[in-house]
Formats: sequence, C-alpha cells, structure tokens
Amino acid sequence: MTDTLKAPVGFGMSANLLSQLGFVTMTDNHGNGTRGLSLTCAGKSSTKMTSVEAADLHYAIVPHAALAFNFNGEIPLGDLESPLQSLCRKLDAKAHHTSGSKPTAHTK
Repeated sequence: MTDTLKAPVGFGMSANLLSQLGFVTMTDNHGNGTRGLSLTCAGKSSTKMTSVEAADLHYAIVPHAALAFNFNGEIPLGDLESPLQSLCRKLDAKAHHTSGSKPTAHTK
C-alpha cells in the first residue's frame, strides 16, 4: 500500500508549508494529522511536538511534496512510510520506554 499525505490545498509544497505554519491540517492514510506544532496520532489525543520534531517531520516531506504536481492536495510517498506514522510510532515507543517503573536505588 502506498502511503499518502493530504491537505485541503492544491499543491504539495504549499500543503507542507501551510501545515508547518499552522494554517491547514495535513493527514495521512493512517489517520494521523499535523498542523503547526500539533501532532495527532490515530486514536490518540493531540500532542505538541518540539520545534525540532516538527522541522524534521516537514523536512522529510519536502522531496515528495516537490514532486506532487496535482490539484487535489495529495502527496504520494511511493513505497515509503508516512513521516507522520513514523513519528507517531517513535513517540509511542518513547512513551512506553519512559513510563516503566524506575530502577530501585541501591546503597552500600
């Protein structure tokens, strides 16, 4: 299955830029979405990304957005996974890793 990003604008580059600036919501076919620093992973509440996470996310979209010459707001990603899905998976793994019990302090 080919992952696709979609935003309610005509061109891929404008979709990516306007989403990064917080003017439109860009979604993927997994049910994830982003607008500005907000990231909503499928089935979860919205979370605020760091500026570095947001910049990395949109930077990963740029090459695909530049090739998206259509008027339906879609950015096809070919055989690659949606950057939104990748970030959601990364944040979920990080949350599970940090939510475990803290190690017991040992004394001599």
